[in-house]
Amino acid sequence: MEYCIEHKRELNEEEKKILRHLLSQPEHDLYFNQIESLCVIARCGCGRCPTIMLGESYKDEPKPSGHNLVQYYGTNSEGEVVGVTVMVASGKITELEASSFSGGDINSWPPTMNLVPVNA
Repeated sequence: MEYCIEHKRELNEEEKKILRHLLSQPEHDLYFNQIESLCVIARCGCGRCPTIMLGESYKDEPKPSGHNLVQYYGTNSEGEVVGVTVMVASGKITELEASSFSGGDINSWPPTMNLVPVNA
């Protein structure tokens, strides 16, 4: 499986809402302030999950070597427990990642009201 598939578009409202929720703590102000200038430049190579790679311009390249800034989890409408992670590299948000905590396929994000910090 490829790391990612080219997919250029604006962030949708659900993705913005998730990012705002995950980055709402004062220690994440630098990243919170980037949300409105982000665009989607690629999606996960699986082609099914909602994971997206982010940049400030459609000319940006995906950066697979970031680190986890914050990680939450919640149950989506299909009953899957989904990990939701904001990845960053060099001070920039690079990815909004969905991962399966329950071993099933992930087709959607959990609602923000269901998100709980990992290791909280």
